[in-house]
Amino acid sequence: MMERGRRCERRVPALLCGGVVLVVVGGLAGCASTSDLDRVRQETQASTQAVQAKLEAAKKQFAASEQQVQAGLAKEKAEYAALAKENDALRATVGRVTQALKDYLKAEGARYEEGLARIKAAEQTLQ
Repeated sequence: MMERGRRCERRVPALLCGGVVLVVVGGLAGCASTSDLDRVRQETQASTQAVQAKLEAAKKQFAASEQQVQAGLAKEKAEYAALAKENDALRATVGRVTQALKDYLKAEGARYEEGLARIKAAEQTLQ
């Protein structure tokens, strides 16, 4: 028979998987002693705490990364708005310059026509 607190011939395999201890009990019930179960419980708690700490660290890192992305996005939006405003101002300037040039060329064309008409009138007077 087996003495209390002593491990039996068939040991309880424990598989540590992602912070969760899976205990596979095969065969005899009561094979693991109280100290074995306490050890497994402590390992489970330690593993769970380690996973929770890693999860909290990952959450903090994710939050910090998200803040950086949001700050970068806000900066990009501000730069885009400034460039859009500058672009609108340049388009308005180009429009004014183009219109001024058209008006100037129209006035020059009218002066040319007027000068040509005077020359023709002077030629007719001289003939």
